[in-house]
Amino acid sequence: MNAQSLTRLVLAALLLGAYYVVPHFLREGDGTTGIQPGRIEAITLAVPNGEGFHLRRTSADWIIDDRRETRADPSQVNSLLDGLASARLDAPGETPEVDWAAAPELRLVPRRGRDVVLQLGPRVRPLRSQLVRLNREVHKISFDVSASLGLWEGEFIWDGNRMLDRIPILIEGEEIVSIRLENLFSDYILDRTDRIVHRREDQDGGQEPLYRWTSGGSHSDRDPSPAAMSRFARGLMMLVVDGIPTGSTPDSEVARTVTFTTDAGRTFEVATGKPHAEDARRMLWLRQPEPSDAYLVDDRFLQRFTPHGAPLFENRPTFSTGASDAAMITYERDGHKLVLEREPGQDWRITRPQIPYDIFTPPPDPALPPGSMADIYASVIDSIRTEEFFVPDTGERRELIDGVFDEPALRLVVEDRIGRQTEILLSDFIAGTRRVLASMNGDIGVLSDHYVRTLAPDIRFFLNPAEVHGRTIEW
Repeated sequence: MNAQSLTRLVLAALLLGAYYVVPHFLREGDGTTGIQPGRIEAITLAVPNGEGFHLRRTSADWIIDDRRETRADPSQVNSLLDGLASARLDAPGETPEVDWAAAPELRLVPRRGRDVVLQLGPRVRPLRSQLVRLNREVHKISFDVSASLGLWEGEFIWDGNRMLDRIPILIEGEEIVSIRLENLFSDYILDRTDRIVHRREDQDGGQEPLYRWTSGGSHSDRDPSPAAMSRFARGLMMLVVDGIPTGSTPDSEVARTVTFTTDAGRTFEVATGKPHAEDARRMLWLRQPEPSDAYLVDDRFLQRFTPHGAPLFENRPTFSTGASDAAMITYERDGHKLVLEREPGQDWRITRPQIPYDIFTPPPDPALPPGSMADIYASVIDSIRTEEFFVPDTGERRELIDGVFDEPALRLVVEDRIGRQTEILLSDFIAGTRRVLASMNGDIGVLSDHYVRTLAPDIRFFLNPAEVHGRTIEW
């Protein structure tokens, strides 16, 4: 090889090295950032005196480091990288004094070459441009980097959930064919068959098939409701989380789990916990196919994702009290006792406590049963629908009912005209839940906590509000 060829080879090598080693936007007069989104392997945001993030690219996703396989939102990451890639760098013009040591710092790590580090200064035009410092040189960039990251002017406070992928379970083109729901009270094993029992119109005007489901385990003699199971399966495919709680949360706080399998053979397991200490939301973890950190989920949404078990079945079990045709209703709670009596062909009256007020009959209302407030009350408690089956098939479940009705939170007795009594007892609230155990003549079910007030309302429920306003009524 002659000297001229050797010189050309060395120059080519130097140019190639410069391409990978020197950030593209450092080239004199280029005016562009030169960032290629496909080459970025990691992104780090450091916020002085605040929380930042570190993202790393995997073969399929962007992962939030230190969050145990928690995915970042690809649309947020792509928006950031595409905005930087298409932005221009211009001379800053007149610039205010900036404390760059206190500025947030964004670091992009390419597959090859040196990291790109941008310190984020104030906005020049909000949502249009801002000042950045790169290698101690200040530029005006035609992209509001801070807005893309959620760092608003003057408040460099990072929202730790900004980059979170709020849809942790992705199911496209698959159908759920098997579900196991486990909670404190019972296990529900549900399998879909290929038999279509009905078709109904969906939201898009198409025909949605409703399949027959079967139940196994303790509930193998019960038929799941096709409509309820369709709603349940759809809810499992639409999990949306609110964010990530601060601090780690042990799996020992799990209250419910749901495991489901798709027709493609993929299995997902999700565990849900007690309400988070700082708000009413609940915590949720993925256990399969990969373990995840805890997420926060709105409790109302979670009820669709992990619903009560009893409403999933046809002929949902009820406690039938016969209160509408009763001759006497007595209830006790919190040291109070109230007795309602009715003679044949007569109206209800309160016989205990003895008070100088008649039971109120409100104006007719299409939303309420006709009659007095006692008639309305008797109609409401005539049939009480349970929310969970209770199967004491584990030591933990047997402990739940051990002595729980010795001192019940509520005792309700309904007596018919020939003196036969139906007794319902409610337990105190079960720790970590919003549920109570109910016993009717030895049968046990699970109810929501609001049933305590529904079955045993304050005495004022039965009286004319205008008549007793401002008055104290002992009962």
